[in-house]
Amino acid sequence: MQIPKYIKELMERAAFVRGYGDPGYTIEIRKRTPYSLVSTLETEIRRLEKWVKRVMPEDDLGVPTMIINRIPKKTTYKDTQYAVVTIYDPVMKELEPYIQKKS
Repeated sequence: MQIPKYIKELMERAAFVRGYGDPGYTIEIRKRTPYSLVSTLETEIRRLEKWVKRVMPEDDLGVPTMIINRIPKKTTYKDTQYAVVTIYDPVMKELEPYIQKKS
């Protein structure tokens, strides 16, 4: 599977989340900088969603490959704002090497 550079860069800002969604499939993706707008983050997440759907569309039962759990609504100029998404296999298996291991 060919992974575009913009997806790899997005995954470098991602980390696995415990206690939110399906373990092993749910990640949080931080804003690029504390001064980025949440609208920019939302655009990046929507672009990720389009790519995931293009690579692996929904199955016959309508089960989605990617679920957006949370996107912030209001910008705060802190590094703590992030979106939470769940991406299922086989796409997550390909993205996993680019995701940070949270300590």
